[in-house]
Amino acid sequence: MAVHKRKQKIRYYLVALLLLTILVAASIYLSSVNIPLLEPKGLIANKEAHLIEFAALLSLVVVVPVFILLFSFAYKYREGSKTAQYDPKLSGSRTLETLWWIIPGIIILILSIVTWNSSHALDPYKPLNSKNKAVIIDVIALDWKWLFIYPYQNVASINQIDIPINTPIRFNITSNAPMNSFWVPALSGQIYAMPGMSTQLNLEANNIGSYDGLSANISGNGFAGMRFKVLATSYTKYLAWINNIKESPNKLSFSTYNLLLKPSENNPVFYYSSVAKNLYYYEVSKYMSPVLSQKYGGNS
Repeated sequence: MAVHKRKQKIRYYLVALLLLTILVAASIYLSSVNIPLLEPKGLIANKEAHLIEFAALLSLVVVVPVFILLFSFAYKYREGSKTAQYDPKLSGSRTLETLWWIIPGIIILILSIVTWNSSHALDPYKPLNSKNKAVIIDVIALDWKWLFIYPYQNVASINQIDIPINTPIRFNITSNAPMNSFWVPALSGQIYAMPGMSTQLNLEANNIGSYDGLSANISGNGFAGMRFKVLATSYTKYLAWINNIKESPNKLSFSTYNLLLKPSENNPVFYYSSVAKNLYYYEVSKYMSPVLSQKYGGNS
């Protein structure tokens, strides 16, 4: 009997040691790996990260007790157990059944309220309040590259954005190719880019740095290389970047744009010192209204 109890204690210690090892290893891994989604550098991303953390912690109220009970029951009622008792006349406990229905119900109610409020507060179309004027950037998803147009600065770039920190950025987003998804994990959530439609995304970077952007929707052979960089800098450096692009000999006319429409993979950064007027609206309207498309396309 003493040997049996000793073996039980050893098993408990081994299970506890295994769980502790897993937790320590997971903690070390998460602390050493850069996960942009959990290390926000922007106003919207920061609020979204807090929302994820809140939902995860609230869910643990149910998940942790369930797993504790699962392993406890599995061990107690295992084959060969000397302590488990079979009682076919045992009826359910109203107290326990009420408890394990009420607690998840309360959690779902809390999550519903939080989801409703956050869905409105973090609406990607909602302009951000700021003393600084928003920078407008038109985005067109191509096969397999991103075209970024600064309509008020009359410049454009392939696979690179430069933005000033602490300044609202409003993206108008569409696609020439299959449906895509625009995402900068460190700065905001993703939003779809669809042919014939114009979606919006508002964000703001609070820290100087270089952030990865990507396509979050599989769109063909070159999908894996459909990435871009977001360079968040001071407003002075942002203006210098714009002025530097204006010196480029490359111009984005409608004929040049038609060449860009050809599928290509792993495209390098490229700049255009001028952009054909209404190019973005031409791209949106050509799937919706041939009349408008012809109107915008005639202003090359």
